[in-house]
Amino acid sequence: MEQVAEITVKSFGNASAMPDGINIALSVASQMKDYPQTIDGLNTKVSAINAALTRAGCAEPAVTKAYRVSEVWSDKYDAAKRQFQGYKATQKLGVTIPVNNVLLGRVFEELSSSDSQPDIGITFVVRDHDALEKDARVNAVIKAKEAATDLADASGLRLMAVKSIDFTGSSCSYEADLSHLYQADRASTPEVTPDVISQEESVLMVWLASPKV
Repeated sequence: MEQVAEITVKSFGNASAMPDGINIALSVASQMKDYPQTIDGLNTKVSAINAALTRAGCAEPAVTKAYRVSEVWSDKYDAAKRQFQGYKATQKLGVTIPVNNVLLGRVFEELSSSDSQPDIGITFVVRDHDALEKDARVNAVIKAKEAATDLADASGLRLMAVKSIDFTGSSCSYEADLSHLYQADRASTPEVTPDVISQEESVLMVWLASPKV
């Protein structure tokens, strides 16, 4: 009976691409005594954001990423002293634009002159991130096979077949990031130069191997 060995290799694969988009994260808040007024105030700010984006030349409006309404109390940890102050509503939104400093400058200008007054953060992104992940996974498998082949050759074995593949994880490195650009920073447009975005995938593969004849 032919002896069969197992060769186990964990490998990492990388893929990189230049960003083709700037994700603009926006956050606005409204706090008033009355619940309907609080919501109306928040909706007004969101409408002002989208109007500013339209004036700047953005093709799409901002979409909601998170939404929260909470009660506001003074001395909330002291039941005897606490008093109801009203409601606070917050909304986080995002919109992705091409990597274009001229367009980014118009967005900052329109937002700073609008009634929305949002907190702003920007992050460079690769829009087709699935393709980047796929390239990294394929590279991980290629490297794993190369390593398994080297180990088999050095051991006097030949690879027969893959016994198992375990996709063990992934991580993405956004090399260029600008976040929390508050009101004081909006008088001038930031000059941004994106770096590559790297994606890493890892696999754990087990090969069956037999002695070379």
